[in-house]
Amino acid sequence: MAGSVGGWSDRMGEIVRYGALGKFGRGHCAESDASQLAMTGAGGRNGLDLESAGWAEIRNVERIYADEDGTAPTVRYEGPTEFTVEGERALRFRAYITDIPNDGGCVPPAVTFDVVTLKGLATAEIMVLIVESQREVPGALATTIPDQIIGTIERTR
Repeated sequence: MAGSVGGWSDRMGEIVRYGALGKFGRGHCAESDASQLAMTGAGGRNGLDLESAGWAEIRNVERIYADEDGTAPTVRYEGPTEFTVEGERALRFRAYITDIPNDGGCVPPAVTFDVVTLKGLATAEIMVLIVESQREVPGALATTIPDQIIGTIERTR
């Protein structure tokens, strides 16, 4: 869905938006047509270094998975882990989200949310890539899939 845009908002407004979405397991929950088991997306950030952009992005999960009253989930952060993409420095951050407040509907028991930041080339100083994956639900991606997705990142030629 290269031309699509999606993200999250709450009653305070937009939290974050990504483009070039990839979705897996759409419609898996009968209670929501918008349900999905996993999503990838891309965005850009300016005015920050790789690490600051990554921390700013990964901390969004505290609002994304909070309920309407602002009750936050339990979040455990991991990273940053440094690696290279075609010789350029990249950072990976991961959040393990559990105890997600359940307002009813399609709330998973757990989610992993990965953020990768690397030097942007065209429209932003920093490129941000995300992999969001529900855990402990029927049909969820194998836990190794986000690693495999991130391992395929390369510059477009």
